[in-house]
Amino acid sequence: MDPGVAEPSAKLSAFTYQKGAWVLHMLRRTLGDETLFGALRRYYAAHAGANATTDDLRHALEAASGRDLALFFRQWLYRPGLPELRVEWSWDEATREAVVGLEQVQAGEPYELDLDLLFRSGDVAERRTLTLRQKGESFRLSLPFVPEAVEADPDGWLLHTATIHPR
Repeated sequence: MDPGVAEPSAKLSAFTYQKGAWVLHMLRRTLGDETLFGALRRYYAAHAGANATTDDLRHALEAASGRDLALFFRQWLYRPGLPELRVEWSWDEATREAVVGLEQVQAGEPYELDLDLLFRSGDVAERRTLTLRQKGESFRLSLPFVPEAVEADPDGWLLHTATIHPR
């Protein structure tokens, strides 16, 4: 939140709290249960009855995980909005690959994120994780079957919106 805004109602909304909870959910996937919950217990004990900042939380999580989380906090907490993804896919029979085009259509710079895609055909499914770094990217993914459908983030780990279109 912007420390220059003094009026609480100008800072807070339902999205403020929902986004905060979702960011903790994403940190759970990023760091794992043991690391995240252990770090949160230590953070709470260190700051009980006192004031703490988001940077205090980030530093506690970095100390527990050994990871630099500056980019994660910058794009998920300090940046307004969320990634808006457009997923297009087709099947290349000659190479037996799914051809996936991903575009980040939100305003501003691209998010850096990992996106799970689930390819389905009947009762068979294959999961792939794609690392996105640019506004538009293409991937070719070898699969053991011809997919009938694709799901983005099937387990609900990522704060985003997505539209999926077969080509």
